[in-house]
Amino acid sequence: MEESDKISPKNDGKSKGLIIGLAAAAAIVAALWLTTFAYYQGASAQISQLQQTLQEMKGNITKYEQEINNYKQEISKYQNQLSQYKQQSTSTQQEIDQYKQKISKYEQEINQYKQKINNYQQIVYLEKSTTLVSNKLINLAPGDSYSANFYVYYAGYGELIISSSQGVYIKVSIEAYNGIVLNYTWSGVSQGTLYFPVLPGVIKIEIVNDHFWVGATVTYTLKYHY
Repeated sequence: MEESDKISPKNDGKSKGLIIGLAAAAAIVAALWLTTFAYYQGASAQISQLQQTLQEMKGNITKYEQEINNYKQEISKYQNQLSQYKQQSTSTQQEIDQYKQKISKYEQEINQYKQKINNYQQIVYLEKSTTLVSNKLINLAPGDSYSANFYVYYAGYGELIISSSQGVYIKVSIEAYNGIVLNYTWSGVSQGTLYFPVLPGVIKIEIVNDHFWVGATVTYTLKYHY
């Protein structure tokens, strides 16, 4: 009986500890679930916003194509009138020149709309690309880090081409204008090409030499496809 009296409080302590541990674990899981839910809710809103932007671009393309058709009709009309004036002996050269100027103006408008259509189509289908930084050389002492920010205005993807004398730690953060933050990390990278999704906002590149006894010479190029 004495042994059981001594053992009982220990069992109660273990039970209470187990209950507290389970409660803490449940709280952590709940917090993670809420964080994940909030993140994907934000991502869903971003996707809806991007889809709306794409629809607006496609709407602009349709509008510009209609404008081109309208201008072509105007050009055809003026060309017919021009032919009639040329056939009339009473027509003046001034009238003929005026119609030629109108035709030239509309042809210029058509070319401008075609350029706008081509630009929007390239954005919609991620055909546009720009190099944000090319062959940037950085020297990192042991434990040192390097960071840079780049501003982008369309959704797309990034292409980070890197070459390093030592494996380095790389972190890419996307801070979107609507508050969403995306983080991508790679460890021990010495050479290769890294791809990551991009949202309209700021691209933050961080390169860390996590060796505490060897320096690193790093060269990188960052391309933005949108």
